[in-house]
Amino acid sequence: MKTKLLLVSLLLTSALSYSQNKHFGINDELKPYSKYALIDLYAGANFDLSHSGSSPNAGLLGTRPDVAPLLGIKFTHLFSKRVGWYANIQMNFYKDKQAEAVDQGFLGSFTENLADVLFWPVSIMRPSVDAGLVYRFEQQKWRIYPSFGVGYVYHLRDRGFVKSSTGSDEVLHTAEYKQRASSLTLNMGVSVNYYFSSRKYLLLSTNFVQPLQKSSGELVRMDNDVETERLSYKTITGGRALNVSVGLGFAIGR
Repeated sequence: MKTKLLLVSLLLTSALSYSQNKHFGINDELKPYSKYALIDLYAGANFDLSHSGSSPNAGLLGTRPDVAPLLGIKFTHLFSKRVGWYANIQMNFYKDKQAEAVDQGFLGSFTENLADVLFWPVSIMRPSVDAGLVYRFEQQKWRIYPSFGVGYVYHLRDRGFVKSSTGSDEVLHTAEYKQRASSLTLNMGVSVNYYFSSRKYLLLSTNFVQPLQKSSGELVRMDNDVETERLSYKTITGGRALNVSVGLGFAIGR
Protein backbone atom coordinates (compact mmCIF):
# COMPACT_ATOMS: atom_id res chain seq x y z
CA MET A 1 0.00 0.00 0.00
CA LYS A 2 2.81 2.36 0.93
CA THR A 3 4.51 1.54 -2.37
CA LYS A 4 1.38 2.42 -4.33
CA LEU A 5 0.97 5.70 -2.48
CA LEU A 6 4.61 6.51 -3.14
CA LEU A 7 4.19 5.81 -6.87
CA VAL A 8 1.04 7.96 -7.06
CA SER A 9 2.84 10.73 -5.19
CA LEU A 10 5.78 10.56 -7.59
CA LEU A 11 3.47 10.65 -10.64
CA LEU A 12 1.54 13.66 -9.29
CA THR A 13 4.77 15.45 -8.47
CA SER A 14 6.15 14.77 -11.96
CA ALA A 15 2.92 15.93 -13.62
CA LEU A 16 2.84 19.13 -11.54
CA SER A 17 6.51 19.79 -12.28
CA TYR A 18 5.90 19.31 -16.03
CA SER A 19 2.89 21.59 -15.93
CA GLN A 20 4.81 24.31 -14.10
CA ASN A 21 7.77 24.02 -16.46
CA LYS A 22 5.47 24.28 -19.47
CA HIS A 23 3.67 27.22 -17.89
CA PHE A 24 6.90 29.04 -17.23
CA GLY A 25 8.01 28.30 -20.79
CA ILE A 26 4.96 30.11 -22.11
CA ASN A 27 5.62 32.98 -19.75
CA ASP A 28 9.17 33.18 -21.06
CA GLU A 29 7.74 33.63 -24.56
CA LEU A 30 5.49 36.40 -23.26
CA LYS A 31 8.22 38.03 -21.21
CA PRO A 32 7.49 41.77 -20.96
CA TYR A 33 9.94 44.16 -22.61
CA SER A 34 11.64 41.52 -24.71
CA LYS A 35 12.40 42.17 -28.37
CA TYR A 36 9.78 41.06 -30.92
CA ALA A 37 7.42 42.34 -33.61
CA LEU A 38 3.64 42.69 -33.86
CA ILE A 39 1.18 42.49 -36.75
CA ASP A 40 -2.29 43.97 -36.13
CA LEU A 41 -5.31 43.31 -38.33
CA TYR A 42 -8.19 45.59 -37.37
CA ALA A 43 -11.57 47.07 -38.27
CA GLY A 44 -13.52 49.93 -36.80
CA ALA A 45 -15.02 53.38 -37.29
CA ASN A 46 -13.56 56.66 -38.53
CA PHE A 47 -15.21 59.75 -36.98
CA ASP A 48 -14.94 63.00 -38.94
CA LEU A 49 -13.96 65.94 -36.70
CA SER A 50 -13.72 68.55 -39.45
CA HIS A 51 -15.15 71.94 -38.55
CA SER A 52 -16.22 74.48 -41.15
CA GLY A 53 -16.95 77.32 -38.73
CA SER A 54 -19.12 80.27 -39.75
CA SER A 55 -17.26 81.29 -42.88
CA PRO A 56 -19.63 82.27 -45.72
CA ASN A 57 -17.34 80.44 -48.17
CA ALA A 58 -17.34 77.10 -46.30
CA GLY A 59 -19.60 75.69 -49.02
CA LEU A 60 -16.64 75.77 -51.42
CA LEU A 61 -15.24 72.64 -49.79
CA GLY A 62 -16.84 69.22 -50.15
CA THR A 63 -18.13 67.15 -47.25
CA ARG A 64 -18.06 63.51 -46.12
CA PRO A 65 -20.15 61.32 -43.77
CA ASP A 66 -19.70 61.89 -40.03
CA VAL A 67 -18.85 58.21 -39.46
CA ALA A 68 -17.28 55.72 -41.89
CA PRO A 69 -16.05 52.11 -41.63
CA LEU A 70 -12.34 51.36 -41.77
CA LEU A 71 -9.94 48.45 -42.22
CA GLY A 72 -6.22 48.42 -41.57
CA ILE A 73 -2.98 46.61 -40.93
CA LYS A 74 -0.20 47.76 -38.60
CA PHE A 75 3.35 46.52 -38.11
CA THR A 76 5.23 47.29 -34.89
CA HIS A 77 8.87 46.48 -34.15
CA LEU A 78 9.72 46.54 -30.44
CA PHE A 79 13.48 46.79 -30.79
CA SER A 80 14.37 48.05 -27.30
CA LYS A 81 13.14 47.70 -23.75
CA ARG A 82 10.98 50.84 -23.71
CA VAL A 83 10.38 52.00 -27.27
CA GLY A 84 9.67 50.69 -30.76
CA TRP A 85 8.54 51.92 -34.15
CA TYR A 86 5.40 51.28 -36.18
CA ALA A 87 4.05 51.60 -39.72
CA ASN A 88 0.31 51.65 -40.38
CA ILE A 89 -1.87 51.45 -43.50
CA GLN A 90 -5.57 52.22 -43.13
CA MET A 91 -8.44 52.33 -45.58
CA ASN A 92 -11.54 54.40 -44.83
CA PHE A 93 -14.66 53.75 -46.90
CA TYR A 94 -17.00 56.62 -47.80
CA LYS A 95 -18.27 58.71 -50.68
CA ASP A 96 -17.57 62.41 -50.35
CA LYS A 97 -19.95 65.05 -51.72
CA GLN A 98 -18.99 67.90 -53.97
CA ALA A 99 -19.06 71.45 -52.64
CA GLU A 100 -22.55 72.85 -52.17
CA ALA A 101 -21.61 76.25 -53.58
CA VAL A 102 -20.31 74.81 -56.84
CA ASP A 103 -22.28 73.43 -59.78
CA GLN A 104 -20.16 71.49 -62.24
CA GLY A 105 -23.12 70.92 -64.55
CA PHE A 106 -25.14 67.89 -65.54
CA LEU A 107 -22.43 66.27 -67.65
CA GLY A 108 -19.76 66.63 -64.96
CA SER A 109 -22.03 65.22 -62.25
CA PHE A 110 -23.19 62.36 -64.49
CA THR A 111 -19.61 61.39 -65.41
CA GLU A 112 -18.51 61.41 -61.76
CA ASN A 113 -21.49 59.33 -60.59
CA LEU A 114 -20.96 56.83 -63.41
CA ALA A 115 -17.29 56.44 -62.50
CA ASP A 116 -18.27 55.87 -58.86
CA VAL A 117 -20.55 53.00 -59.89
CA LEU A 118 -18.16 51.42 -62.39
CA PHE A 119 -15.17 51.49 -60.07
CA TRP A 120 -16.88 50.59 -56.80
CA PRO A 121 -15.54 49.84 -54.18
CA VAL A 122 -12.28 51.49 -55.27
CA SER A 123 -14.18 54.75 -55.75
CA ILE A 124 -15.07 54.92 -52.04
CA MET A 125 -11.63 53.99 -50.68
CA ARG A 126 -9.90 56.81 -48.81
CA PRO A 127 -6.40 55.64 -47.78
CA SER A 128 -4.18 56.97 -45.03
CA VAL A 129 -0.70 55.97 -43.86
CA ASP A 130 1.36 56.87 -40.81
CA ALA A 131 4.54 55.83 -39.03
CA GLY A 132 6.25 56.75 -35.80
CA LEU A 133 7.33 55.65 -32.34
CA VAL A 134 5.58 53.66 -29.61
CA TYR A 135 6.27 53.51 -25.89
CA ARG A 136 5.89 50.24 -23.98
CA PHE A 137 3.86 49.47 -20.87
CA GLU A 138 3.79 45.69 -20.53
CA GLN A 139 2.58 43.06 -18.12
CA GLN A 140 2.09 39.34 -18.56
CA LYS A 141 -1.26 39.47 -20.35
CA TRP A 142 -1.83 43.18 -20.94
CA ARG A 143 0.33 45.39 -23.15
CA ILE A 144 -0.32 49.12 -23.69
CA TYR A 145 1.40 51.12 -26.44
CA PRO A 146 0.97 54.91 -26.70
CA SER A 147 2.14 56.11 -30.12
CA PHE A 148 3.18 59.32 -31.83
CA GLY A 149 3.84 59.68 -35.55
CA VAL A 150 3.34 61.49 -38.83
CA GLY A 151 1.36 60.42 -41.86
CA TYR A 152 -0.68 61.35 -44.89
CA VAL A 153 -4.45 61.29 -45.28
CA TYR A 154 -6.64 61.37 -48.38
CA HIS A 155 -9.60 63.25 -46.90
CA LEU A 156 -11.58 64.32 -49.98
CA ARG A 157 -10.90 63.65 -53.63
CA ASP A 158 -9.12 66.38 -55.55
CA ARG A 159 -11.61 68.07 -57.84
CA GLY A 160 -11.29 70.59 -60.61
CA PHE A 161 -13.25 71.76 -63.62
CA VAL A 162 -13.71 74.67 -65.97
CA LYS A 163 -17.20 75.56 -67.20
CA SER A 164 -17.78 78.14 -69.93
CA SER A 165 -20.86 79.63 -71.55
CA THR A 166 -21.69 82.57 -73.78
CA GLY A 167 -24.57 84.79 -72.73
CA SER A 168 -26.95 86.83 -74.82
CA ASP A 169 -24.54 89.75 -74.40
CA GLU A 170 -21.95 87.66 -76.28
CA VAL A 171 -19.68 87.68 -73.24
CA LEU A 172 -17.80 84.46 -72.48
CA HIS A 173 -18.53 83.58 -68.87
CA THR A 174 -16.07 81.13 -67.31
CA ALA A 175 -16.07 79.46 -63.90
CA GLU A 176 -12.97 77.59 -62.71
CA TYR A 177 -13.02 75.49 -59.55
CA LYS A 178 -10.30 73.62 -57.62
CA GLN A 179 -10.46 71.51 -54.45
CA ARG A 180 -7.45 70.11 -52.63
CA ALA A 181 -8.07 68.10 -49.45
CA SER A 182 -5.16 65.73 -48.83
CA SER A 183 -2.64 66.50 -46.13
CA LEU A 184 0.35 65.53 -44.05
CA THR A 185 -0.86 64.64 -40.56
CA LEU A 186 0.16 64.35 -36.94
CA ASN A 187 -1.02 61.07 -35.42
CA MET A 188 -1.41 60.30 -31.71
CA GLY A 189 -2.92 57.11 -30.37
CA VAL A 190 -2.89 54.22 -27.94
CA SER A 191 -3.32 50.48 -28.43
CA VAL A 192 -4.27 48.02 -25.70
CA ASN A 193 -3.45 44.35 -26.32
CA TYR A 194 -4.69 41.37 -24.34
CA TYR A 195 -2.88 38.07 -24.94
CA PHE A 196 -5.08 34.99 -24.95
CA SER A 197 -2.23 32.73 -26.12
CA SER A 198 1.53 32.93 -26.41
CA ARG A 199 1.46 34.64 -29.80
CA LYS A 200 -2.09 35.93 -30.30
CA TYR A 201 -3.90 38.86 -28.74
CA LEU A 202 -7.04 40.94 -28.98
CA LEU A 203 -6.57 44.66 -29.45
CA LEU A 204 -8.46 47.89 -28.86
CA SER A 205 -7.01 50.99 -30.48
CA THR A 206 -7.79 54.70 -30.73
CA ASN A 207 -5.96 57.18 -32.94
CA PHE A 208 -6.36 60.96 -33.31
CA VAL A 209 -5.43 62.52 -36.65
CA GLN A 210 -4.61 66.23 -36.99
CA PRO A 211 -3.81 67.65 -40.46
CA LEU A 212 -0.67 69.76 -40.83
CA GLN A 213 -1.77 71.33 -44.12
CA LYS A 214 -4.92 73.21 -45.01
CA SER A 215 -7.67 71.81 -47.22
CA SER A 216 -8.93 74.35 -49.72
CA GLY A 217 -11.64 75.14 -52.23
CA GLU A 218 -11.41 78.00 -54.72
CA LEU A 219 -13.81 79.38 -57.32
CA VAL A 220 -12.76 81.96 -59.92
CA ARG A 221 -15.23 83.64 -62.29
CA MET A 222 -14.12 85.43 -65.45
CA ASP A 223 -15.76 87.39 -68.26
CA ASN A 224 -13.85 87.24 -71.54
CA ASP A 225 -10.84 85.93 -69.60
CA VAL A 226 -10.92 88.89 -67.22
CA GLU A 227 -11.28 87.88 -63.57
CA THR A 228 -14.42 89.30 -61.99
CA GLU A 229 -14.65 87.31 -58.75
CA ARG A 230 -12.44 85.03 -56.67
CA LEU A 231 -13.82 83.08 -53.71
CA SER A 232 -11.75 80.77 -51.53
CA TYR A 233 -12.00 78.78 -48.33
CA LYS A 234 -9.21 77.12 -46.34
CA THR A 235 -9.31 75.11 -43.14
CA ILE A 236 -6.74 73.22 -41.07
CA THR A 237 -9.46 70.91 -39.75
CA GLY A 238 -10.16 69.17 -43.07
CA GLY A 239 -9.17 65.56 -42.41
CA ARG A 240 -9.18 65.82 -38.62
CA ALA A 241 -10.54 62.51 -37.35
CA LEU A 242 -10.74 59.98 -34.54
CA ASN A 243 -10.27 56.28 -35.34
CA VAL A 244 -11.61 53.60 -32.98
CA SER A 245 -10.90 49.97 -33.87
CA VAL A 246 -10.74 46.41 -32.59
CA GLY A 247 -8.87 43.48 -34.05
CA LEU A 248 -6.59 40.49 -33.79
CA GLY A 249 -2.82 40.59 -33.48
CA PHE A 250 0.12 38.24 -33.82
CA ALA A 251 3.54 38.36 -32.18
CA ILE A 252 6.43 37.19 -34.35
CA GLY A 253 10.17 36.79 -34.21
CA ARG A 254 10.52 35.74 -30.58
